[in-house]
Amino acid sequence: PEVYAGGTFVIYGSGFSARNDENLVQLGDGTLPVLQSSFSELELKIPPGWPPGTYDLTVSLQTYRSKPISVVVVKPPTQR
Repeated sequence: PEVYAGGTFVIYGSGFSARNDENLVQLGDGTLPVLQSSFSELELKIPPGWPPGTYDLTVSLQTYRSKPISVVVVKPPTQR
């Protein structure tokens, strides 16, 4: 997916924790905050100012780590 720095997005899957703090989401070398979680989806936020580029995103839960997916971070549109 393509996401604006400062924006939110949802990933879908299975085996996530319903507790936000138990899902470790890494984007490149950084960590993303989990805003909402269920067993099948995570709502994530790209912090404002995150550098544009293509990153691998992984989700870890206890000893399990997902296969990476590619996420493209873009600059937000300029405000008028």
